[in-house]
Amino acid sequence: MAIVFDAASSTSNGGVTSLSLSHTATGSDRVVLFGVYHEATTVSALTYGGVQSASLIRDHSAADMSLYQLVAPATGAQTVQLNFAGTSSRCALLVVSYTGVDQTTPFATDVEATTATTTLTVNATSDTGQLVVDLAAYGENNITVDAGQTARIELDDFTGVNRSIGMSEKAGAATTSMTWTCSIAGDGFIIAVPLLPSSGGAGTPSFSIFNPRPNILVRL
Repeated sequence: MAIVFDAASSTSNGGVTSLSLSHTATGSDRVVLFGVYHEATTVSALTYGGVQSASLIRDHSAADMSLYQLVAPATGAQTVQLNFAGTSSRCALLVVSYTGVDQTTPFATDVEATTATTTLTVNATSDTGQLVVDLAAYGENNITVDAGQTARIELDDFTGVNRSIGMSEKAGAATTSMTWTCSIAGDGFIIAVPLLPSSGGAGTPSFSIFNPRPNILVRL
């Protein structure tokens, strides 16, 4: 089954202790990814529909930015509630859902990168049939996604303080480069993770043959 984009939702603010939004996921073999930006505090809870708790994929090692996931989220309109341990001076919540994702092993290895230039790139090890999704942020405004990627969310200059963040996707290959640019050189941060299709992805089929009479050759 091919991985297919389902829906996207986002919100941002400043000087608050929480963020919330409504997101509607549909289809089968669902996965939701949550991009979180949080200055001056940490995340205390992230829930979906008031019940399901999202699991952390990665906290970026050099930024107040995190990527979370939830497998098999409830369908229909659900409230995404993000709570902070204190007051966040600048924060954003990005939510993107997909269908056709393996429900047992939904992700390959996630990666991260940083930059101090106008170009932000990370290379994810992936494969044909997979879909690489990224979360990218700059401490400046006017970000642009690479032409080979599909942007699902772009919050440019959110809260009006030269902060920009976005999420995009790109079909997987042996190595998948995820790139964003900014009109002004500044601190940029990115996390990328490959999603695995529910069919198991591309590869060579394997067969097991039981031969009840081992002395007789089985020809294929």
